[in-house]
Amino acid sequence: SLPPPVQLHFATLGWDSAAVDMLWAGLLVAYGTHWSEHRDFKDIPKYLDAILELEPTYAPVYRFVDTLLAYRPLQGTDEDVHLARRYLERGMRERPNDERVWMRYGQFLAFIAPSFLRDHAEADAWRRDGASAMGHAVELGADADQALSAATLLTNAGATQEAIRYLEHAYAFTEHPAMAEVHETIGRRLAAL
Repeated sequence: SLPPPVQLHFATLGWDSAAVDMLWAGLLVAYGTHWSEHRDFKDIPKYLDAILELEPTYAPVYRFVDTLLAYRPLQGTDEDVHLARRYLERGMRERPNDERVWMRYGQFLAFIAPSFLRDHAEADAWRRDGASAMGHAVELGADADQALSAATLLTNAGATQEAIRYLEHAYAFTEHPAMAEVHETIGRRLAAL
């Protein structure tokens, strides 16, 4: 059992980083054990809250939180997907210039979460938000290939002008000769829009 997150600082006696590593390892082991034993695992948020209380910028949480919650043993739910989104949004606040967090958030909203949502209008809104986040990740330095996926999602959602804006940024970022193929592909997509 874990103490409440606020009291955890006192319980670690200043060894916050070591406690975070132990909590993370414990979470992964418990997650795997619950999967192998086909048992439900609803304590994931307790671990995550404890870790983030001690180290709010802990990158592995934001890299795997969507998987841990959406695909938790035995079955992720609509609530789990909403909770994962809140954690990822916290990650974007804590790590505002980390393109990996923005890309993870965008891909989660665009591709994973909609399959868990019951409301089709909500799923479409999440896809659009995801595409915008993916586009922002490209602006921060993520792989420019992802701009094409984001542009497709935005175009399908009826946000053609936003898709053009992201593609124009990606086009400018890919002028280096090593990225000639992606640059040309983005140019063709821009011309088509």
